Amino acid sequence: MLFEVSTRDWIVKLSLESHPDELVVEVSSECNMNCLHCFRRAAQDLKPQHMDLNTFEELVREALEIGVKKIVFSGWGEPLAHPRIDSMVKMCKELGLSVALNTNGTLLNMFTDLVLRYVDELFVSLDSASAKTYASLRRLPIFNTVIQSLEEVLRFKQLRGSLKPRVVALYTVTKLNIEDIVAFLKMARDLGVNEVVFSFSIPFNNNSINCLSSSECVEQFYAKLAEAEAVLRELGPSISKPPKPFTPDVKCPFASNRALFIRSDGAITPCIHYAYSWTTTVFGLRRSIKAVILGHIGRDRIIDVWRTRYAKMLYRLSLRKAIPSCLTCTLAEYCMKTRSNEADCLGGEPNCGHCPFYHRLTFCPL
Repeated sequence: MLFEVSTRDWIVKLSLESHPDELVVEVSSECNMNCLHCFRRAAQDLKPQHMDLNTFEELVREALEIGVKKIVFSGWGEPLAHPRIDSMVKMCKELGLSVALNTNGTLLNMFTDLVLRYVDELFVSLDSASAKTYASLRRLPIFNTVIQSLEEVLRFKQLRGSLKPRVVALYTVTKLNIEDIVAFLKMARDLGVNEVVFSFSIPFNNNSINCLSSSECVEQFYAKLAEAEAVLRELGPSISKPPKPFTPDVKCPFASNRALFIRSDGAITPCIHYAYSWTTTVFGLRRSIKAVILGHIGRDRIIDVWRTRYAKMLYRLSLRKAIPSCLTCTLAEYCMKTRSNEADCLGGEPNCGHCPFYHRLTFCPL
């Protein structure tokens, strides 16, 4: 049955034409890195595995049937680690789907031709402008290798006179890389990337390197960014940055882009934030996040999940006013509802009011 909301004066019903436009597909939950700021480290039920090819083919078949336009290869693992990633990317592109790839870049040199031929958007997590900072965050001394791989993609892209892939450099702000911001934007300009996206790392287990845990670090970030923007002005790539904390500028990236998240085991979830169970500690409050599973590829049809189990979430997230802001609420310290994602104080399930993605403090490549 289609989702429907009834009041004394109104009946709101989901359209028969409603469908997801994008699917964020975690083809692998394995990762070849162990970064200090990555929320993988806080996961309670994450099992490193590659998505079965039959599962992937089934979700692509369904995606085409229901009108999905874009597949985003991203998740809690490294997409390029999947042994069949080349055939997966080719399959999507050859069937007419737009393809985005989010990678840490460490394996990029093995897939230069694949990226240039079949990928429309390339998101590369760099997080620093120097080998020293990179190694301190990512625990591997391979910064120069990643930059050289990215340079190769951009060089061949220019030689071919192609606008694709659109290349976005991602910078997750922590206390360890706060000093690299100006140098990073200069490096991004010299590389020739299209856009730089800054976002805060999500604090977990009282992780001491997270910038959001310190108002001084947050202010330093905006000061450094303003300094860099004043120097570069129109000479560099476009820049996206998070709004300052505790502002009402909220927007769920998954609901706004009409997207669902598919885990490597085929589980259908509403977003990357609620794909697994883990614990966050945002602005000093510890929150228990439980995985929100809406269905499973091969057992449930994506369109049925979208129009029934997810539709209520989509309705609330589209209204925005239907979701209380746990991060700006003066009672957050005393409220038990904000200590988990099970339900909010207005009865909404799950509670999205404290999600850093919803508050645009961190970025998801959609």
